[in-house]
Amino acid sequence: MDNNAYIFPHINKNMNAIQMRISYQGLTKNINKYAKQIAKEVEINKGVTIYYARHSFATVLKQSRAKIEMISELLGHSSVHVTESHLDSFEKEHIQKETDVLTTGFKKANQKKGFV
Repeated sequence: MDNNAYIFPHINKNMNAIQMRISYQGLTKNINKYAKQIAKEVEINKGVTIYYARHSFATVLKQSRAKIEMISELLGHSSVHVTESHLDSFEKEHIQKETDVLTTGFKKANQKKGFV
């Protein structure tokens, strides 16, 4: 068995880096297209993409107290530090979204009272 074989047939060992990138981008575009169609059919009103799926996968693992080393390996990151950085940014995004809700509610309340 060839240890350098790819799992999916979209990329093969005869391709150069540019061909691999083009193939990867096309595949990502198709997956995102179908993910959005599926999300719409099941009434998920979010921008579902590969990035969104990876983010959700990593977040669920982290919240389940999975070891960071395992999450890093599953995501294919080059190091645990890369994973920690991504998970920290996801956490900051989530905190920002939650606090944005508070800010928006505060602004609306003040608008109704004529303060803004």
